[in-house]
Amino acid sequence: MAGASGLATAGDTRSTALLLAAVAVTLPLGVIAFVGVYVAYGVIVELARALGAQVMNGNGWGPSWFVVADELVVGLLFAAVALANGVVLRQFWLGARVGRQKPARR
Repeated sequence: MAGASGLATAGDTRSTALLLAAVAVTLPLGVIAFVGVYVAYGVIVELARALGAQVMNGNGWGPSWFVVADELVVGLLFAAVALANGVVLRQFWLGARVGRQKPARR
């Protein structure tokens, strides 16, 4: 879980290579987080504009609260997806084990 969110937030959240690596680590549900990153970014940008903040300045970064919110959302999305993958895998594994048990003798 820490690895997935670490990959997603390492350096710059706009790095496609790092986001794709985080998606690969968290497949199959990582695809949902990948879409969620762009949806959340759009929401944060609209919120910033509604508050009158300039989203991007000359060096490509916005106000500090914008950068922190962006990094936090990305990290939390991939951490949640990694956790959900663990739950899904556990349920799948337990279901497969139950299906393979021999019937009880009478």
